[in-house]
Amino acid sequence: MGAVRPIRPTAEPIGLHDQAMDNLRFIRDAMENAGSFTAVPGVGGIVVGATALFAGGFVQGVTQTLPLAIYAQFQGANITSCLAMSAFLVAVSFAVLVSTKILLGWRET
Repeated sequence: MGAVRPIRPTAEPIGLHDQAMDNLRFIRDAMENAGSFTAVPGVGGIVVGATALFAGGFVQGVTQTLPLAIYAQFQGANITSCLAMSAFLVAVSFAVLVSTKILLGWRET
């Protein structure tokens, strides 16, 4: 019976400490990159929520935000009004995101 030889030569196994340091380095890099990626949507969500709460308080005794108004108009089959209000919401959201980017400064990702 002949000797069994491996197909590929085996290299020295990587130590557990070295593997752990590589993993920590990867996690730290990922967390640093995630901070710049998620900064604007969090601030934008806060601004949109605060705007909705502020706008809902204009009518005395009735709280109706724009999404609820769109839903009510849709139930009444007033599609033109729904589309106009939806376009307005998209425009306001875009303006909030752009202004937030301008105020915080453009970041390269």
